[in-house]
Amino acid sequence: HVDCLYRLGRRDDARKDVEELLKRTEYRRDYWQPDWLANRCREAQDYEMEVRVREQQVLTLRWRGRLDASDVSRLYAALAGAYAAQGDGQKAIDACLRGLSLIDRNQQRSYYQNLRRTLLETIGKQVPGGLDAVVAHYEKTMTADGEMPQMRIVFGEAYREAGQEEKALAQFTIAADLLPKDTALRKEVIEGYRGLGQREKAERAYLSWARLDPQNIEVYRGLGQLYEEMGRPDEAMAAYATMAEVRPREAEGHRAYAQVLAGKKYGQEAVTHYLKAVQYRPTEFDIASELAGQYETLGRTEEVPAVWKNGESACRRSMEDLPDDPLPWLNLARFLKAQGRRDEARELCQKILARPWPRFARETLDDATAILKGLD
Repeated sequence: HVDCLYRLGRRDDARKDVEELLKRTEYRRDYWQPDWLANRCREAQDYEMEVRVREQQVLTLRWRGRLDASDVSRLYAALAGAYAAQGDGQKAIDACLRGLSLIDRNQQRSYYQNLRRTLLETIGKQVPGGLDAVVAHYEKTMTADGEMPQMRIVFGEAYREAGQEEKALAQFTIAADLLPKDTALRKEVIEGYRGLGQREKAERAYLSWARLDPQNIEVYRGLGQLYEEMGRPDEAMAAYATMAEVRPREAEGHRAYAQVLAGKKYGQEAVTHYLKAVQYRPTEFDIASELAGQYETLGRTEEVPAVWKNGESACRRSMEDLPDDPLPWLNLARFLKAQGRRDEARELCQKILARPWPRFARETLDDATAILKGLD
């Protein structure tokens, strides 16, 4: 009926029918149901109504909660096309950016690239002159809201595909500064500069990351490794030490620094930081195991039994305080095994397998089964 009304030139009546159809339950629950309506509007060159239908489609898509990357890519590209046909290039660009923000560019690569191409094509129609001109236009006309990191990532990937890696990294760097918690993007920038042999720029990228995310121990681990590559061992050790300094009351930083010290044969210093890590995570078997290994390396084997015993005691206390947390149970089994108390460890694993766990049940059962196999 809508198609007939459009063919008869009765646009207002056709629009009324489209609005009525959009109110139907099946059109509001299934984001693909209105697709044919949008296509009819496009054929009739009623771009304003096509935009109306496409916006309802993406709204329904968002209501669904769990987003399929394929559908996100297709629907937002269609919405961008509707805005472009209407002559509103900026809203077409915004539609692409909205869609890109919903897609993981690393895990859902092909769908991300499809929508990215739509975005660049849309911009290119408004700004002739190639990618440099597009970037310059964006920087000149940036909105009052400021930078859009997704746009910088899109520009970076486009430069990379064109073989212009330095320009790509410049765009990724801007995006990374706007997204301080995006570790993958940070690493991409740093590895990119390393790949070009530009270690000084990689250093600056690390330092910028440290300013924006000062408690991230991965920053200082990577910076230390870079300084070693650059032949700056004192600065490397200072960077490694910062892992413990920025998180002084947490196990992770002390453990990370202890691992570096152990690898460089600073045995006693490694023990000092392993002890601090154990202090903050007394039930963690892996940390205790690394401490025990360091004692053995130093020939202090008489210290090892106390490591296992202290871990066992900590796990038993934790099991009393948090009976539904499976980690102390699993680690207790490991501590018992380390002490040669295999029968007790086996009995505990069987208890773990027999009881219900409100959280992480599958993982808990898998871990208990793996421990049991190691006891045979």
